[in-house]
Amino acid sequence: MKRITILAAWLNLLFTGLATAQTTITVRQDGSGDYTTIQAAIDAAASGDTIAVYPGTYIENIYFYRKYRITLRSTDPTSPAVVAATIIDGNRAGPVVLSVDPDTTGCVLSGFTIRNGSAREEGGGIQGWAWFTYQTHAVIENNVITGNAAHCGGGLFGFNGTIQNNTITRNSAARDGGALNRCYGTIQNNTITSNSAARSGGALETCHGTVQNNVVVGNSAGLDGGGLAVCSGTIRNNVIVGNSARSSGGASLAVGEQSKTTQLWATRLVIMVGHCVHVGALPTVSFGRTELFIRVPRSKCALRPPAHVSRAGLAVGKATLATIRFL
Repeated sequence: MKRITILAAWLNLLFTGLATAQTTITVRQDGSGDYTTIQAAIDAAASGDTIAVYPGTYIENIYFYRKYRITLRSTDPTSPAVVAATIIDGNRAGPVVLSVDPDTTGCVLSGFTIRNGSAREEGGGIQGWAWFTYQTHAVIENNVITGNAAHCGGGLFGFNGTIQNNTITRNSAARDGGALNRCYGTIQNNTITSNSAARSGGALETCHGTVQNNVVVGNSAGLDGGGLAVCSGTIRNNVIVGNSARSSGGASLAVGEQSKTTQLWATRLVIMVGHCVHVGALPTVSFGRTELFIRVPRSKCALRPPAHVSRAGLAVGKATLATIRFL
């Protein structure tokens, strides 16, 4: 009985110690916090810790190396004023935020303005992973991601976590995915505007997860998919308006041969082009409760099988769009 009591006391002490080991580390540029740089705080953090960064402009290129379940946030991620005042500036020296480990499970990045990142390859703003490796399972939320550039994924590249409640604007890609590229998790409740890609996907390219409740406006691509390109997954409850592309994709959506199945649900899709809308050579596209507004010269609006546009409606294979309006 005595042994059981001692063991119980030891276990209680152990678990109490583990519970209290999770701490909040503060970063202040004036020296009144635990650290003056974000990277120093990340290096010192243990699993489960929270790093609270006070307002200021931090000129850093930060990276997570073997860090798990760490929350890096501003002092109030839900306050637009605090987000605007808490800036991580990459100074065009590389990605602003880099995750070295491919499986950064449980990490959260919240409440920053992330700007002036530049990557020769992927992820000018936030790079989750590199080519041919696993995706980072982190949560990216409540940030303003702006003014970043990369070969692919000017704003973000390589995530399989949740990307939500961000403003992603004025990022650029020399190839694909001006805002996001190869992000396979849930992309929701974001405002994605004024991004550009030289080739495909002014806003999103090769994002095969669930894309929902986003506003995708005023993005552009040099080739196809001013809004979205090669995104096979569920696309629902979005507003995709006023995007532009020189070639196919309407100006808003291009679903190419690499997309196996794309579902559009309750999405307001506005296509405004100087020539015909193009939905691509695709196996399956299903439209449910989707309003498609098309502004094109009617005489030129003819698609090759299996898709066609007419005054009666849009059909892609056996799937039929319920509402179509020519503007």
